[in-house]
Amino acid sequence: QYAMRHPQQTRSIVLDSVVPNSLHLSNIFARNLDDALALQFGVCTKDPQCKARFGDPRAELGTLLETLRKAPPQVSYRDPLSGEQKTEALNADEVAGLVRMFAYMPAIASILPLQIHEAAQGRYAGLKALTSMLHTQMKDQMAMGMQLSVVCSEDAGQAPATVQDDSGTVLGNDMARFMTQACTQWPKGKVPADFHNALTTPVPALVPAGQFDPV
Repeated sequence: QYAMRHPQQTRSIVLDSVVPNSLHLSNIFARNLDDALALQFGVCTKDPQCKARFGDPRAELGTLLETLRKAPPQVSYRDPLSGEQKTEALNADEVAGLVRMFAYMPAIASILPLQIHEAAQGRYAGLKALTSMLHTQMKDQMAMGMQLSVVCSEDAGQAPATVQDDSGTVLGNDMARFMTQACTQWPKGKVPADFHNALTTPVPALVPAGQFDPV
């Protein structure tokens, strides 16, 4: 947008993790995450030792989430930050949230096949400890207000008339539903009429994109 309006003041551009200007957010979160997980877990299934130990992590994750949705178990675990022994329910939404956040960090995501496999065998303590730690550490670091201000201004009212059903994905439809409902109430700005036009410019641009990016 800046380069489009102020080309004389723009020497070069670096655009990280891009999408086409014509893309509207709607429910790309769920499909993007599943695509990234397929690639990340594919690293395990292509490694003979990992595959022998953990099989198909994506299939196990799907079965685990289905189990948790039907009957969230009470899990005794040690809080990884305080060391305190706790007993709490483990539900599918927090596991999906953990998987989503870990997908941003492939090095950390490498422990997911182990934790998913353990949970699939009914040993939930490790996974519950991770979800608890993530919730504690991330709850004040996610700028949801800023995200809504951007998303609701740039994409609200622009979504396709029909939104795909993502009930079979890790995230499902909840995040898209939340965004849609929040944007009916959240303050938003007005974008220029040409906001979604593709940029044509002589300004040099470097455009990196990663195949493991979950968004």
